[in-house]
Amino acid sequence: KAKHSKKPLTMFKGSLLHISPADELHFGSKESGERKCSILLTNVTKNPVAFKVRTTAPEKYRVKPSNSSFEPGKSLDIVVSLHGGFNGSPQDRFLVMAAEMDASSGAGPQD
Repeated sequence: KAKHSKKPLTMFKGSLLHISPADELHFGSKESGERKCSILLTNVTKNPVAFKVRTTAPEKYRVKPSNSSFEPGKSLDIVVSLHGGFNGSPQDRFLVMAAEMDASSGAGPQD
């Protein structure tokens, strides 16, 4: 096994969403300039799912999109950026809240 090989990503398998990685986010170093990582959400229901991502340190991180909804079977990349001047901490936490929506409730206007 090569030392530089990446550890396989873990996945949380919930009843509404599969979330990867499941445990830890890894940001690049200040030197590399890469201060972003992504969270992959996959809708495993038969209906649209609405979600919101929260953090214990909102002054350190920007989450895009922080809330939205997406269709059954689709996946969505959430980009988490670490603001300049800040360092990530093992005490920082992220919470993904999700709720299944009625298939009839869409983003369009109701007649």
